[in-house]
Amino acid sequence: MDEMQRREKILSLLYSRRFSHPQQPSLNLRELEALLKTPRGDLEFSLWYLKECGYLVRTDSAHHTITLKGVQFAEALKTGGAKWLDAAQG
Repeated sequence: MDEMQRREKILSLLYSRRFSHPQQPSLNLRELEALLKTPRGDLEFSLWYLKECGYLVRTDSAHHTITLKGVQFAEALKTGGAKWLDAAQG
């Protein structure tokens, strides 16, 4: 799985979690590792990137939750109406 696929999968998991468990919409790093079958080291950059873009927030208890902006982006990715920014585009 490449970096962009990992980001999309993280957003998809957090989107599904928000939809199915509105009272507890977050996942911790260990849960993400297990669901994605990806080591923590590979997830750290992806989570940082998504947080800096405003697509997710990390709570003080290290749980990750999708934001409204993240929901909109995840939905746009599903319909082909969005794409990841190239680093050169800034």
